[in-house]
Amino acid sequence: MTPYRTSRNPQTMGQESSQSRSTPPHWNRVFILTWLAGILAPQVPFQHTLKLGPGNFGYNLLIGAAASILGVVILSSMARLHHRLAENSPGERSVCRVTLAALGIANLAFLLTLFSTIPFVFYWYSLTVLGLWSAILLVYAFRFPRRTLQTFRPRIPSRAWPFNGIFWALVLLLLLLIDIISFSGIGGRNTWESILLIMGRILSLGALTVTAILGSQLLFSLFPRYTRWLVITGIVLLPLAFLANSVANLYWKQPLLDLVNNLTLDGTFDLQVELEAAGINHPPLLVTLVSLAIIALAIASYLGLQKLSRKLNLRLHTSRAILLLAGLWIGAIAQQGLCMMSMRKEVWQNEHATFLIHVGLLRPDPGLEKLSIRFVPTQTRQEAEQLLADPLPSLRKKPDIYIVMVETWRADTVNPQIMPFLSRFSKEECQQFGTTFAGSNCTPVSWYTLFHSKVGIDWRDALEEAGEPGGFKGAYPVRLLHKLGYRCSIRAVCDLSYKQMCDLNFGRNHILADEFIDGPLIPGGLGIPEREMEIMDDLKSQLESSPRGGHLHFISLDSAHYNYYWPGEDFTPLHRDCSSINFGALKPTPEQIREVVKRYENAVNWVDRQMENFILYLKEQGRYDNSIIILTGDHGEEFQENGSWFHCSSLRREQVEVPIMIRWPEWVRNQPRQELVSHMDIMPSVLHALGLEPRYFKGLAGYSVLDEHPGEALLSTRWPGKSGIGLALVADGVKANFKATKLWLAGVPETLYFMGWNDFSDNPLDPLQIRNQRSCQQALKEHYPNSIRRYFEKFQAVK
Repeated sequence: MTPYRTSRNPQTMGQESSQSRSTPPHWNRVFILTWLAGILAPQVPFQHTLKLGPGNFGYNLLIGAAASILGVVILSSMARLHHRLAENSPGERSVCRVTLAALGIANLAFLLTLFSTIPFVFYWYSLTVLGLWSAILLVYAFRFPRRTLQTFRPRIPSRAWPFNGIFWALVLLLLLLIDIISFSGIGGRNTWESILLIMGRILSLGALTVTAILGSQLLFSLFPRYTRWLVITGIVLLPLAFLANSVANLYWKQPLLDLVNNLTLDGTFDLQVELEAAGINHPPLLVTLVSLAIIALAIASYLGLQKLSRKLNLRLHTSRAILLLAGLWIGAIAQQGLCMMSMRKEVWQNEHATFLIHVGLLRPDPGLEKLSIRFVPTQTRQEAEQLLADPLPSLRKKPDIYIVMVETWRADTVNPQIMPFLSRFSKEECQQFGTTFAGSNCTPVSWYTLFHSKVGIDWRDALEEAGEPGGFKGAYPVRLLHKLGYRCSIRAVCDLSYKQMCDLNFGRNHILADEFIDGPLIPGGLGIPEREMEIMDDLKSQLESSPRGGHLHFISLDSAHYNYYWPGEDFTPLHRDCSSINFGALKPTPEQIREVVKRYENAVNWVDRQMENFILYLKEQGRYDNSIIILTGDHGEEFQENGSWFHCSSLRREQVEVPIMIRWPEWVRNQPRQELVSHMDIMPSVLHALGLEPRYFKGLAGYSVLDEHPGEALLSTRWPGKSGIGLALVADGVKANFKATKLWLAGVPETLYFMGWNDFSDNPLDPLQIRNQRSCQQALKEHYPNSIRRYFEKFQAVK
């Protein structure tokens, strides 16, 4: 941790230290060029070949920054070593000139090689030039062995160095406060377990803070004077990142890193679209400027606290800091040992799931049982292509099909008070279902499970089709309908380029759709309810000019998405006393939550009004009787039932139980009541109703609701949130939860951790009562026989 001396007079370690005025100017230039080379040298291979693919934006930022920091530490340390070896030697000035030339050429080549148009071979030339400098360093090391030995002798200064003690004390207090606020997420802990938890937080966060102090001090000593603002920026980003992570967990139940990774999940990054999807109705420029202003304010605070620390003459010994760090680390290991011996397993697991930083060596088992699994596709791509290539039957009946996807629609809103028309419609005119599930807790994956009738865990791999010849072909059921003569129209108020939702389901550039409207094509300046009225009017115009039958119409409505919208004119909301989320309330009161729920109820009541008007229109136009009408939501919404807002953070009922209403024409005689239905069942049911042979839909992941249904479903997500639970099996009122890691990455998981059973209200069930003397694996196979047989080729417990 000791900076190398840069002059003949020793300097005290500290941020304020600078190169001595007696140091020859060319050595200062060497230090600057080695600093630049340290940044560029690792970036070239990282940007060209080592950078992780889509869905790793956060990891790429961290790895790229860490690689450059490591490069600076190595090359800057070598430069200072070179200076000390060459100091006062006869050829010192000549050596400096050669070193400057080598570094200058290498840096120029590094910069050029960052551009993809420059052949990568130039990078190797750059390293060869740097090798020349290293060779000179080795010559000096062997030429002056005594000086070399003295140089490598440990040099920990005995004098204390000034540091920004007040800032770091506040950082430690902030980190402790953030974790203390999160303590409520660990329920059922006793006094001893609480003591261990507090001890673990103090030791882990203390070790993190001391490490950050020593690391920043090292970087101050190696960065050129006029670039140290970068170190300060990195320092202030540490507490800001923890604050942002706390906010992400509080409102979305997702770690900040997951949110950042997901920005490029489909291989593209559009900040405007991402903000709209998150319900943030501010332009990207404003969001960027506000973020920069926060960072600037944090830097100003750091500098102000640094002046105050100087006045108080706060200093730190390197040796004492290292000893303190070692003590904290050993203490953390001891604390984890006590947790392993005396803390209940579920509490220890909750500790590691709740808190971000854990220093030490010991970790709890992540679940009740570890399973080695292998998913099997219910229908391969080759099988689907063969069905589409074979001669298709002619349909005796071709009813119009209407699929309405309501953004953020909870199942419990379908009642006479909030949605009177659809409550009546679902009971009197639709096939009767018990519990109805979305395929996932997020829009892109739910759309995929509905239109493709595939498990959501396949969604990330399905995006890889974009790079194949011809790009996205669209969902097999939609392509089949298209080949059977159906004309498709797509209307949405949102931007369907988000996560490739349009291309993945309807083909590249919506090739399967004759009519297409989404957010960017709607006249600007309109609110979401007004945009919905625009697309509904456009659909009516199409219906008035087209014959009955043979059309698939898809409509996506967004009023129920946060901030929950309804028109200001010609509509009377259910509630006047409602409000948006108060993000300043860390623990909102029941009254505050109810005001937000009322706003949501106004929005879904507006959806109810629109559906009433549209269905009455179909009846007036004589189009209702021979139509299939499907209404559903892409996912639900949480209103602090589990400590957070919104969705995309769990597979709990508030986020995955959505209405599914299917109104069949009267000639569809057999409409049995089904106790459990999911999004994956919709397209098989449509194909069945059209009279197609079972071979056209039996290979899909869902089941036809017009036939015998096993009453099971598989829910999955690439947005598991803080819990990490990305897959659930549901049947007979019991939900089995599974955790998987790195669900945002391409590739289907090969390992699952069984986390336990809940009922459909997400109350935990005693695993011993469910499995009795059986293993968890055996109990799962017996309770979900169809799902495990249908979706898994391998489902084995790992000993």
